[in-house]
Amino acid sequence: MIASELLLKIEKFKELIQKLDEANDIGKVLWQLKSEIEAYFKATQFESVEEKDTTRAYFDSLCNELREKQEAIKNDHIEFANQADAIIEELATYKTSQFFQNKPEKEAALQLKALIDKAFGFFKNPHWPSKERRNSAWDKFSALRTELKNEEDAFYAQLKEERNLRIATSKKIIDKLIEIVDACNIETGIEHLPLLLDSFGAILVDLPFDASGMELPNNLQEAAMKNGLKPKSDIIREVKKFVNNYRDYLVWDDIKRLYAEIEIIIAALDKAWALHREEIQKKQEEWEERKKLNAQKREEWVKKQGDYLQVLHERLEKRTVDKLNLEKIVAGKIDYLKRQETRKENQSEYLDKITAELNEMTEQLKTAWSESFKERTSIKIEQKKAKIAEVNSEIEALKEKTSGIETDIQEINVKIGIVEKGIEETVAKIEEVKKNLTSE
Repeated sequence: MIASELLLKIEKFKELIQKLDEANDIGKVLWQLKSEIEAYFKATQFESVEEKDTTRAYFDSLCNELREKQEAIKNDHIEFANQADAIIEELATYKTSQFFQNKPEKEAALQLKALIDKAFGFFKNPHWPSKERRNSAWDKFSALRTELKNEEDAFYAQLKEERNLRIATSKKIIDKLIEIVDACNIETGIEHLPLLLDSFGAILVDLPFDASGMELPNNLQEAAMKNGLKPKSDIIREVKKFVNNYRDYLVWDDIKRLYAEIEIIIAALDKAWALHREEIQKKQEEWEERKKLNAQKREEWVKKQGDYLQVLHERLEKRTVDKLNLEKIVAGKIDYLKRQETRKENQSEYLDKITAELNEMTEQLKTAWSESFKERTSIKIEQKKAKIAEVNSEIEALKEKTSGIETDIQEINVKIGIVEKGIEETVAKIEEVKKNLTSE
Protein backbone atom coordinates (compact mmCIF):
# COMPACT_ATOMS: atom_id res chain seq x y z
CA MET A 1 0.00 0.00 0.00
CA ILE A 2 1.24 3.45 -0.86
CA ALA A 3 1.10 6.45 1.48
CA SER A 4 -1.73 8.20 -0.42
CA GLU A 5 -4.01 5.17 0.01
CA LEU A 6 -3.28 5.04 3.72
CA LEU A 7 -4.06 8.76 4.01
CA LEU A 8 -7.46 8.18 2.37
CA LYS A 9 -8.30 5.60 5.05
CA ILE A 10 -7.16 8.03 7.75
CA GLU A 11 -9.46 10.71 6.28
CA LYS A 12 -12.33 8.19 6.31
CA PHE A 13 -11.44 7.55 9.97
CA LYS A 14 -11.64 11.31 10.64
CA GLU A 15 -15.02 11.58 8.86
CA LEU A 16 -16.48 8.81 11.02
CA ILE A 17 -15.17 10.50 14.19
CA GLN A 18 -16.96 13.72 13.23
CA LYS A 19 -20.21 11.78 12.77
CA LEU A 20 -19.91 10.04 16.15
CA ASP A 21 -22.46 11.22 18.71
CA GLU A 22 -24.97 9.81 21.21
CA ALA A 23 -27.53 9.12 18.48
CA ASN A 24 -25.49 6.56 16.49
CA ASP A 25 -23.50 3.40 17.16
CA ILE A 26 -20.38 3.54 14.99
CA GLY A 27 -17.89 3.22 17.84
CA LYS A 28 -17.10 -0.43 17.01
CA VAL A 29 -16.58 0.45 13.33
CA LEU A 30 -14.17 3.22 14.34
CA TRP A 31 -12.09 1.00 16.58
CA GLN A 32 -11.97 -1.74 13.89
CA LEU A 33 -10.85 0.81 11.31
CA LYS A 34 -8.26 2.09 13.79
CA SER A 35 -6.81 -1.42 14.10
CA GLU A 36 -6.71 -1.80 10.32
CA ILE A 37 -4.87 1.50 9.90
CA GLU A 38 -2.41 0.46 12.61
CA ALA A 39 -1.66 -2.67 10.58
CA TYR A 40 -1.42 -0.72 7.30
CA PHE A 41 1.32 1.46 8.76
CA LYS A 42 3.62 -1.56 8.83
CA ALA A 43 3.00 -2.41 5.16
CA THR A 44 2.91 1.10 3.71
CA GLN A 45 5.90 2.49 1.86
CA PHE A 46 6.60 6.17 2.52
CA GLU A 47 8.83 8.43 0.46
CA SER A 48 10.64 9.58 3.59
CA VAL A 49 10.83 9.08 7.34
CA GLU A 50 9.49 12.62 7.79
CA GLU A 51 6.38 11.79 5.75
CA LYS A 52 5.80 8.67 7.86
CA ASP A 53 6.23 10.58 11.13
CA THR A 54 3.88 13.35 9.97
CA THR A 55 1.21 10.86 8.89
CA ARG A 56 1.62 8.94 12.13
CA ALA A 57 1.29 12.10 14.24
CA TYR A 58 -1.87 13.08 12.33
CA PHE A 59 -3.37 9.62 12.90
CA ASP A 60 -2.41 9.64 16.60
CA SER A 61 -4.16 13.02 17.05
CA LEU A 62 -7.34 11.53 15.53
CA CYS A 63 -7.08 8.55 17.87
CA ASN A 64 -6.87 10.93 20.83
CA GLU A 65 -9.88 12.82 19.51
CA LEU A 66 -11.82 9.54 19.27
CA ARG A 67 -10.98 8.60 22.86
CA GLU A 68 -11.95 12.06 24.13
CA LYS A 69 -15.22 12.04 22.22
CA GLN A 70 -16.21 8.58 23.46
CA GLU A 71 -15.27 9.57 26.99
CA ALA A 72 -17.50 12.65 26.69
CA ILE A 73 -20.40 10.49 25.42
CA LYS A 74 -19.84 8.10 28.34
CA ASN A 75 -19.91 11.00 30.79
CA ASP A 76 -23.12 12.28 29.17
CA HIS A 77 -24.72 8.87 29.66
CA ILE A 78 -23.65 8.85 33.30
CA GLU A 79 -25.02 12.37 33.79
CA PHE A 80 -28.28 11.27 32.11
CA ALA A 81 -28.55 8.35 34.55
CA ASN A 82 -27.72 10.65 37.48
CA GLN A 83 -30.53 12.99 36.43
CA ALA A 84 -32.96 10.06 36.29
CA ASP A 85 -31.79 8.91 39.76
CA ALA A 86 -32.26 12.45 41.12
CA ILE A 87 -35.88 12.57 39.91
CA ILE A 88 -36.54 9.10 41.35
CA GLU A 89 -35.08 10.28 44.68
CA GLU A 90 -37.40 13.28 44.52
CA LEU A 91 -40.31 10.88 44.01
CA ALA A 92 -39.11 8.96 47.06
CA THR A 93 -39.52 12.12 49.16
CA TYR A 94 -43.22 12.15 48.27
CA LYS A 95 -43.42 8.65 49.71
CA THR A 96 -41.43 9.34 52.88
CA SER A 97 -43.24 12.64 53.54
CA GLN A 98 -46.65 10.91 53.39
CA PHE A 99 -47.76 13.19 50.57
CA PHE A 100 -51.34 11.96 50.20
CA GLN A 101 -51.87 11.54 53.94
CA ASN A 102 -51.36 15.32 54.24
CA LYS A 103 -54.28 15.99 51.86
CA PRO A 104 -52.48 17.82 49.05
CA GLU A 105 -54.09 20.51 46.90
CA LYS A 106 -54.99 19.67 43.29
CA GLU A 107 -52.05 21.66 41.96
CA ALA A 108 -49.59 19.72 44.15
CA ALA A 109 -51.07 16.39 42.98
CA LEU A 110 -50.68 17.51 39.36
CA GLN A 111 -47.06 18.40 40.06
CA LEU A 112 -46.47 14.87 41.38
CA LYS A 113 -48.08 13.36 38.25
CA ALA A 114 -45.88 15.55 36.05
CA LEU A 115 -42.81 14.38 37.99
CA ILE A 116 -43.79 10.71 37.49
CA ASP A 117 -44.28 11.32 33.76
CA LYS A 118 -40.93 13.06 33.60
CA ALA A 119 -39.20 10.14 35.33
CA PHE A 120 -40.92 7.64 33.01
CA GLY A 121 -39.64 9.61 30.02
CA PHE A 122 -36.06 8.77 30.97
CA PHE A 123 -36.73 5.06 30.37
CA LYS A 124 -37.84 5.76 26.79
CA ASN A 125 -34.36 7.09 26.03
CA PRO A 126 -31.45 4.75 25.15
CA HIS A 127 -28.82 7.00 26.74
CA TRP A 128 -27.99 4.82 29.75
CA PRO A 129 -24.41 3.88 30.66
CA SER A 130 -25.41 0.22 31.10
CA LYS A 131 -28.41 -2.10 31.04
CA GLU A 132 -27.86 -2.93 34.70
CA ARG A 133 -28.02 0.77 35.66
CA ARG A 134 -31.28 1.19 33.74
CA ASN A 135 -32.87 -1.98 35.23
CA SER A 136 -31.96 -0.93 38.76
CA ALA A 137 -33.44 2.53 38.26
CA TRP A 138 -36.56 1.06 36.64
CA ASP A 139 -37.20 -1.33 39.53
CA LYS A 140 -36.98 1.49 42.06
CA PHE A 141 -39.16 3.83 39.96
CA SER A 142 -41.77 1.15 39.27
CA ALA A 143 -42.06 0.27 42.96
CA LEU A 144 -42.40 3.93 43.95
CA ARG A 145 -45.00 4.59 41.28
CA THR A 146 -47.09 1.61 42.43
CA GLU A 147 -46.92 2.65 46.09
CA LEU A 148 -47.85 6.25 45.29
CA LYS A 149 -50.75 5.09 43.09
CA ASN A 150 -52.11 2.95 45.95
CA GLU A 151 -51.85 5.90 48.34
CA GLU A 152 -53.56 8.14 45.78
CA ASP A 153 -56.48 5.70 45.40
CA ALA A 154 -56.89 5.54 49.17
CA PHE A 155 -56.73 9.33 49.37
CA TYR A 156 -59.52 9.88 46.84
CA ALA A 157 -61.64 7.17 48.44
CA GLN A 158 -61.33 9.05 51.73
CA LEU A 159 -62.27 12.31 49.98
CA LYS A 160 -65.42 10.68 48.63
CA GLU A 161 -66.36 9.44 52.12
CA GLU A 162 -65.75 12.90 53.58
CA ARG A 163 -67.87 14.47 50.83
CA ASN A 164 -70.83 12.20 51.62
CA LEU A 165 -70.50 13.05 55.31
CA ARG A 166 -70.32 16.75 54.44
CA ILE A 167 -73.56 16.52 52.42
CA ALA A 168 -75.44 14.87 55.29
CA THR A 169 -74.01 17.29 57.88
CA SER A 170 -74.74 20.32 55.71
CA LYS A 171 -78.41 19.37 55.28
CA LYS A 172 -78.84 18.84 59.02
CA ILE A 173 -77.30 22.25 59.84
CA ILE A 174 -79.12 24.23 57.14
CA ASP A 175 -82.54 22.71 57.97
CA LYS A 176 -82.16 23.86 61.58
CA LEU A 177 -80.93 27.32 60.54
CA ILE A 178 -83.97 27.74 58.29
CA GLU A 179 -86.18 27.07 61.32
CA ILE A 180 -84.33 29.78 63.24
CA VAL A 181 -84.64 32.24 60.33
CA ASP A 182 -88.37 31.57 59.98
CA ALA A 183 -88.80 32.34 63.69
CA CYS A 184 -87.47 35.85 62.99
CA ASN A 185 -90.55 36.79 60.94
CA ILE A 186 -92.00 40.16 62.04
CA GLU A 187 -95.39 38.54 62.68
CA THR A 188 -94.08 36.18 65.37
CA GLY A 189 -92.73 36.83 68.82
CA ILE A 190 -89.25 36.08 70.05
CA GLU A 191 -90.18 33.57 72.74
CA HIS A 192 -89.30 30.56 70.54
CA LEU A 193 -85.81 31.78 69.65
CA PRO A 194 -84.02 30.62 72.84
CA LEU A 195 -85.39 27.06 72.45
CA LEU A 196 -84.42 26.92 68.74
CA LEU A 197 -80.90 28.13 69.48
CA ASP A 198 -80.51 25.54 72.24
CA SER A 199 -81.56 22.75 69.88
CA PHE A 200 -79.11 24.09 67.30
CA GLY A 201 -76.35 23.99 69.92
CA ALA A 202 -77.19 20.32 70.55
CA ILE A 203 -76.63 19.60 66.84
CA LEU A 204 -73.21 21.24 66.95
CA VAL A 205 -72.03 18.79 69.62
CA ASP A 206 -72.27 15.86 67.18
CA LEU A 207 -70.63 17.63 64.21
CA PRO A 208 -67.43 16.14 62.70
CA PHE A 209 -65.76 19.54 63.10
CA ASP A 210 -65.37 22.07 65.92
CA ALA A 211 -68.01 24.80 65.54
CA SER A 212 -69.11 27.46 67.98
CA GLY A 213 -72.84 28.18 68.22
CA MET A 214 -74.83 31.39 68.07
CA GLU A 215 -75.72 33.44 71.11
CA LEU A 216 -78.87 35.42 71.77
CA PRO A 217 -78.41 39.19 72.01
CA ASN A 218 -77.86 40.38 75.57
CA ASN A 219 -81.02 41.29 77.48
CA LEU A 220 -83.26 39.82 74.79
CA GLN A 221 -86.55 40.71 76.47
CA GLU A 222 -85.40 44.26 77.25
CA ALA A 223 -84.19 44.72 73.67
CA ALA A 224 -87.52 43.42 72.35
CA MET A 225 -89.44 45.95 74.47
CA LYS A 226 -87.38 48.85 73.04
CA ASN A 227 -87.45 47.60 69.47
CA GLY A 228 -88.63 44.10 68.57
CA LEU A 229 -86.88 44.28 65.22
CA LYS A 230 -83.34 44.49 66.56
CA PRO A 231 -83.02 41.02 68.18
CA LYS A 232 -84.45 39.40 65.04
CA SER A 233 -82.05 41.32 62.80
CA ASP A 234 -79.22 40.35 65.17
CA ILE A 235 -80.16 36.66 64.89
CA ILE A 236 -80.26 36.88 61.06
CA ARG A 237 -76.82 38.47 61.13
CA GLU A 238 -75.54 35.71 63.45
CA VAL A 239 -76.90 33.06 61.07
CA LYS A 240 -75.10 34.63 58.10
CA LYS A 241 -71.93 34.97 60.18
CA PHE A 242 -72.09 31.28 61.13
CA VAL A 243 -72.51 30.23 57.48
CA ASN A 244 -69.64 32.46 56.44
CA ASN A 245 -67.34 31.02 59.14
CA TYR A 246 -68.12 27.39 58.30
CA ARG A 247 -68.96 27.54 54.58
CA ASP A 248 -66.10 25.09 53.89
CA TYR A 249 -68.12 22.41 55.70
CA LEU A 250 -71.43 23.21 53.95
CA VAL A 251 -72.86 22.40 50.50
CA TRP A 252 -73.53 25.35 48.22
CA ASP A 253 -77.05 24.17 47.28
CA ASP A 254 -77.98 24.07 50.98
CA ILE A 255 -76.53 27.53 51.48
CA LYS A 256 -78.64 28.83 48.59
CA ARG A 257 -81.79 27.36 50.19
CA LEU A 258 -80.98 29.15 53.42
CA TYR A 259 -80.17 32.47 51.73
CA ALA A 260 -83.44 32.34 49.76
CA GLU A 261 -85.33 32.11 53.04
CA ILE A 262 -83.16 34.84 54.59
CA GLU A 263 -84.00 37.19 51.70
CA ILE A 264 -87.74 36.75 52.35
CA ILE A 265 -87.38 37.47 56.07
CA ILE A 266 -85.00 40.39 55.49
CA ALA A 267 -87.42 41.97 52.98
CA ALA A 268 -90.16 41.98 55.62
CA LEU A 269 -87.77 43.27 58.29
CA ASP A 270 -86.57 46.04 55.95
CA LYS A 271 -90.11 47.34 55.56
CA ALA A 272 -90.58 47.36 59.32
CA TRP A 273 -87.23 49.07 59.75
CA ALA A 274 -88.30 51.72 57.21
CA LEU A 275 -91.28 52.64 59.37
CA HIS A 276 -89.06 52.68 62.42
CA ARG A 277 -86.59 54.98 60.69
CA GLU A 278 -89.39 57.39 59.84
CA GLU A 279 -89.99 57.84 63.54
CA ILE A 280 -86.27 58.31 64.10
CA GLN A 281 -86.21 60.86 61.25
CA LYS A 282 -88.91 62.92 62.91
CA LYS A 283 -86.81 63.08 66.07
CA GLN A 284 -83.78 63.91 63.95
CA GLU A 285 -85.55 66.87 62.39
CA GLU A 286 -86.35 68.22 65.82
CA TRP A 287 -82.70 67.91 66.74
CA GLU A 288 -81.70 69.68 63.54
CA GLU A 289 -83.91 72.61 64.48
CA ARG A 290 -82.07 72.96 67.75
CA LYS A 291 -78.80 72.64 65.92
CA LYS A 292 -79.53 75.72 63.78
CA LEU A 293 -79.54 77.89 66.88
CA ASN A 294 -75.80 77.31 67.27
CA ALA A 295 -74.99 77.70 63.57
CA GLN A 296 -74.48 81.47 63.65
CA LYS A 297 -71.75 81.27 66.30
CA ARG A 298 -69.99 78.57 64.37
CA GLU A 299 -70.01 80.53 61.09
CA GLU A 300 -67.86 83.27 62.56
CA TRP A 301 -65.37 80.82 63.98
CA VAL A 302 -65.23 78.87 60.71
CA LYS A 303 -64.50 82.06 58.77
CA LYS A 304 -61.50 82.88 60.95
CA GLN A 305 -60.19 79.37 60.63
CA GLY A 306 -60.70 79.51 56.86
CA ASP A 307 -58.67 82.73 56.59
CA TYR A 308 -55.87 81.18 58.59
CA LEU A 309 -56.07 78.07 56.43
CA GLN A 310 -55.63 80.23 53.32
CA VAL A 311 -52.47 81.76 54.79
CA LEU A 312 -51.13 78.28 55.51
CA HIS A 313 -51.88 77.11 51.97
CA GLU A 314 -50.02 80.09 50.50
CA ARG A 315 -47.08 79.35 52.76
CA LEU A 316 -47.16 75.69 51.71
CA GLU A 317 -47.28 76.64 48.03
CA LYS A 318 -44.22 78.90 48.38
CA ARG A 319 -42.21 76.29 50.24
CA THR A 320 -43.21 73.63 47.69
CA VAL A 321 -41.96 75.87 44.86
CA ASP A 322 -38.71 76.45 46.78
CA LYS A 323 -38.27 72.69 47.15
CA LEU A 324 -38.91 72.05 43.45
CA ASN A 325 -36.37 74.71 42.47
CA LEU A 326 -33.74 73.23 44.77
CA GLU A 327 -34.48 69.73 43.46
CA LYS A 328 -34.02 70.98 39.87
CA ILE A 329 -30.66 72.44 40.85
CA VAL A 330 -29.63 69.15 42.49
CA ALA A 331 -30.79 67.19 39.44
CA GLY A 332 -28.70 69.44 37.20
CA LYS A 333 -25.64 69.06 39.37
CA ILE A 334 -26.10 65.29 39.54
CA ASP A 335 -26.28 65.16 35.76
CA TYR A 336 -23.18 67.33 35.50
CA LEU A 337 -21.44 65.14 38.10
CA LYS A 338 -22.24 62.02 36.05
CA ARG A 339 -20.74 63.60 32.94
CA GLN A 340 -17.58 64.52 34.85
CA GLU A 341 -17.37 61.02 36.33
CA THR A 342 -17.73 59.55 32.82
CA ARG A 343 -15.03 61.88 31.58
CA LYS A 344 -12.79 60.86 34.48
CA GLU A 345 -13.37 57.15 33.71
CA ASN A 346 -12.55 57.76 30.05
CA GLN A 347 -9.33 59.53 31.05
CA SER A 348 -8.44 56.68 33.40
CA GLU A 349 -8.96 54.17 30.61
CA TYR A 350 -6.86 56.33 28.30
CA LEU A 351 -4.18 56.54 31.01
CA ASP A 352 -4.13 52.72 31.27
CA LYS A 353 -3.77 52.50 27.50
CA ILE A 354 -0.84 54.92 27.13
CA THR A 355 0.83 53.46 30.25
CA ALA A 356 0.68 50.05 28.62
CA GLU A 357 2.12 51.56 25.46
CA LEU A 358 4.92 53.17 27.54
CA ASN A 359 5.73 49.81 29.16
CA GLU A 360 5.82 48.16 25.75
CA MET A 361 8.19 50.86 24.39
CA THR A 362 10.40 50.49 27.45
CA GLU A 363 10.71 46.76 26.82
CA GLN A 364 11.44 47.40 23.15
CA LEU A 365 14.19 49.85 24.14
CA LYS A 366 15.86 47.21 26.31
CA THR A 367 16.14 44.79 23.39
CA ALA A 368 16.85 47.35 20.62
CA TRP A 369 20.00 46.75 18.60
CA SER A 370 19.86 49.81 16.33
CA GLU A 371 21.02 53.17 17.71
CA SER A 372 18.60 55.02 15.48
CA PHE A 373 15.72 52.84 16.72
CA LYS A 374 16.80 53.45 20.32
CA GLU A 375 16.85 57.21 19.70
CA ARG A 376 13.37 57.23 18.15
CA THR A 377 11.98 55.00 20.88
CA SER A 378 13.50 57.19 23.60
CA ILE A 379 11.83 60.26 22.09
CA LYS A 380 8.48 58.45 21.97
CA ILE A 381 8.92 57.33 25.57
CA GLU A 382 9.47 60.90 26.72
CA GLN A 383 6.40 62.00 24.77
CA LYS A 384 4.35 59.23 26.41
CA LYS A 385 5.58 60.26 29.85
CA ALA A 386 4.64 63.84 29.15
CA LYS A 387 1.19 62.72 27.99
CA ILE A 388 0.78 60.53 31.09
CA ALA A 389 1.67 63.49 33.30
CA GLU A 390 -0.84 65.63 31.39
CA VAL A 391 -3.62 63.01 31.75
CA ASN A 392 -2.83 62.49 35.46
CA SER A 393 -3.08 66.23 35.95
CA GLU A 394 -6.44 66.32 34.20
CA ILE A 395 -7.71 63.37 36.26
CA GLU A 396 -6.73 65.14 39.48
CA ALA A 397 -8.50 68.26 38.28
CA LEU A 398 -11.61 66.19 37.52
CA LYS A 399 -11.44 64.62 40.99
CA GLU A 400 -11.30 68.05 42.58
CA LYS A 401 -14.18 69.25 40.42
CA THR A 402 -16.39 66.21 41.20
CA SER A 403 -15.61 66.59 44.90
CA GLY A 404 -16.76 70.19 44.74
CA ILE A 405 -19.94 69.19 42.93
CA GLU A 406 -20.66 66.50 45.54
CA THR A 407 -20.20 69.09 48.29
CA ASP A 408 -22.64 71.42 46.54
CA ILE A 409 -25.17 68.59 46.23
CA GLN A 410 -24.86 67.79 49.94
CA GLU A 411 -25.34 71.43 50.93
CA ILE A 412 -28.38 71.81 48.68
CA ASN A 413 -29.84 68.55 50.05
CA VAL A 414 -29.48 70.01 53.54
CA LYS A 415 -31.45 73.05 52.38
CA ILE A 416 -34.04 70.76 50.83
CA GLY A 417 -34.31 68.94 54.17
CA ILE A 418 -34.95 72.26 55.94
CA VAL A 419 -37.59 73.21 53.39
CA GLU A 420 -39.19 69.73 53.66
CA LYS A 421 -39.35 70.10 57.42
CA GLY A 422 -41.07 73.43 56.94
CA ILE A 423 -43.50 71.79 54.51
CA GLU A 424 -44.22 69.01 57.00
CA GLU A 425 -44.87 71.53 59.76
CA THR A 426 -47.16 73.56 57.50
CA VAL A 427 -49.04 70.43 56.34
CA ALA A 428 -49.41 69.32 59.97
CA LYS A 429 -50.80 72.73 60.87
CA ILE A 430 -53.20 72.59 57.92
CA GLU A 431 -54.38 69.14 59.03
CA GLU A 432 -54.79 70.43 62.57
CA VAL A 433 -56.96 73.34 61.38
CA LYS A 434 -58.98 71.03 59.13
CA LYS A 435 -59.44 68.61 62.01
CA ASN A 436 -60.65 71.44 64.21
CA LEU A 437 -63.06 72.52 61.49
CA THR A 438 -64.49 69.03 61.10
CA SER A 439 -64.65 68.24 64.82
CA GLU A 440 -66.41 71.38 65.94
